[in-house]
Amino acid sequence: MVDVIFINKVDQDNLQKAKNTRLELKRALDFIPPKEKGWKVPVLLGSALNNEGLGDVYKSIDEFIRLKKKTGRFEAVRTQQSEKRFDYWVQEYILSMMKKNETAEEAYIQHKKNASAMVSNPSTEAKLFVEKFLSKHSD
Repeated sequence: MVDVIFINKVDQDNLQKAKNTRLELKRALDFIPPKEKGWKVPVLLGSALNNEGLGDVYKSIDEFIRLKKKTGRFEAVRTQQSEKRFDYWVQEYILSMMKKNETAEEAYIQHKKNASAMVSNPSTEAKLFVEKFLSKHSD
């Protein structure tokens, strides 16, 4: 779920289309429970190229951040985001190091081929690859 929607590239040629799109989005958002209590997702129009409507975007973002801080969710969400990024980078660095190891790289390529050829599902192939590599390097 988004926090702010900005419809970009709005000019006189497509102003009515943009307004119709904004109305449709607002209607659709009425059917979705709010992600953040007390926040109604604004649907804004403008043109980044012509610097139109960006002030409203910044204002909406600022209001959203103030609401999140007021409810105490800002720091909690930041912590969760940092932990997810940490996990992502650990996985990226491990995979990068494994690809530098010739034996691991060959196994990686083979398991990836097995997954793409549907020899077994991608999750199983990934697990087999990781277990093969870790079993050789544990102890």
